[in-house]
Amino acid sequence: MIPVALRLHNPMSAVVWLALFVPGHFLGGRLGLLLPAGALLLSGAASLTLSSPWETRRPGRQAAGLFFLLALLDAVSYAYSTAFNGIRTGAGDVWALSRYPVAGAFTVYLIQHYDESVRKSLETGLTAAIYLSLFLLSIGARSWYLFEPAGLLGCLSVLAAIHFLFFSLAPLRRVHAAASALVVLFNAPPVLTSSREAFAYFGRSPVFGWGPALYEPMSTLGNQYLRWLLRNGVLGAGLILIGLCLVAFRLLRASWDDPHHLLGAALFLGVVAGMLMLGAFLEDFRIFVLTAMLIAGMHAGVRS
Repeated sequence: MIPVALRLHNPMSAVVWLALFVPGHFLGGRLGLLLPAGALLLSGAASLTLSSPWETRRPGRQAAGLFFLLALLDAVSYAYSTAFNGIRTGAGDVWALSRYPVAGAFTVYLIQHYDESVRKSLETGLTAAIYLSLFLLSIGARSWYLFEPAGLLGCLSVLAAIHFLFFSLAPLRRVHAAASALVVLFNAPPVLTSSREAFAYFGRSPVFGWGPALYEPMSTLGNQYLRWLLRNGVLGAGLILIGLCLVAFRLLRASWDDPHHLLGAALFLGVVAGMLMLGAFLEDFRIFVLTAMLIAGMHAGVRS
């Protein structure tokens, strides 16, 4: 008999397995295209085959509008940057312009269609990924990690530990949290980095940023906040931060009556904020998807 966690009653469950179990070193850079394409197809299937409560549709339209506005600002910033760099375009630039609509559509469908089958898939997949990572670590096979670089696995393991520890009373979940903490111990995220050169570029185009233009600071910059300022300027980065603050407020408000859940939500959001300073993790669709899944699951759990 097929385990409940593997039954795809909701196509969104397949996005979880894609994000967790497609090894990054097998596909190289193409993984960044595979996951968003799969997420869009599967979330589109969910939106057409699963009912969506009427009350979710207005926030969905508002969220989609916000993400498409970000895409418009990104396009404007790219045109603005050509005044400094000339026309330097390619397939990567076209994909970069589509990043926000893709992420926005996925997020809207996720909010509308997160259910028990998705939750079970997420937690089963997370558990398998954590213990697989510990096994590979014990035999010295780090090169076979599902996540590269290992710091990505470390960040995800922090979020998994908080999720397992604060959002259920099941004893086995505490064991999973301890296993996640071990993965964090051996795969610590990178230290905070910044770039003076990045600030100099930002000063030349502070309002709209530089769009997906090719230039040296972006390739090595390990701070998501600075990357947003460089790519989208004050306007785009401001909209992104407003959206993140609204998500954080809704999660904390939903947890307000339960001090244990409230502490877990606050720690989770604090870790996400730290992740943004440690690297371009939310420009990485894989980490973005899994973080969004965990937040949606926590929000659904504290309101049940």
